[in-house]
Amino acid sequence: MTRDLTRDECQKMAMETLYAQAPSELSSCAASYITPGKRYLVLKEDGDSFTIDVGAPHNEIYCLWKECAHLDDDDWVRASATPPVVTQLETMLVMIRGKDFQRFDGDELDRAEGALTALLSEARENAHHEDRALHGDEVSA
Repeated sequence: MTRDLTRDECQKMAMETLYAQAPSELSSCAASYITPGKRYLVLKEDGDSFTIDVGAPHNEIYCLWKECAHLDDDDWVRASATPPVVTQLETMLVMIRGKDFQRFDGDELDRAEGALTALLSEARENAHHEDRALHGDEVSA
C-alpha cells in the first residue's frame, strides 16, 4: 500500500544542499588534497565551521569558512542548490492532493503520469551525476 508524503517529507526533499567551494586559485602552501575550484558536499555545519569529505587518505576534514588553514588562510565559498526537479515534484504533489481524479479522462491521467515519470527519471539521473561528480568513477549508474 502506498501513502501520501507529508508536508515535512516534501520540505525535507526540497531542502537546499550546501557545498563548500574551494577558490579557483590556491596558494602553493594550500593543502594538496584540496582541488582548486571543486565543490565539496558539506557533511555538517556548525556556525563558522564545517566538515567535508576530501577522500582518502584524509577523508573528513574540519574547515573554517573564513581564513581556513587547509586553504593557507583563504576563504571557502558557500554554494547551495535546490535541485529544480525536486522543487517541481514538490509543487506537483501539492497540486495533485486537491484534485478529484475521478473527473479526469484517460488522456489527462496519461499526461500526468508521463510528466511525473519524466521528473522522477530526471531526478534519478541528476542524483547519479552528482554522485559521480562528488565520488568519481567509483559510483556506478
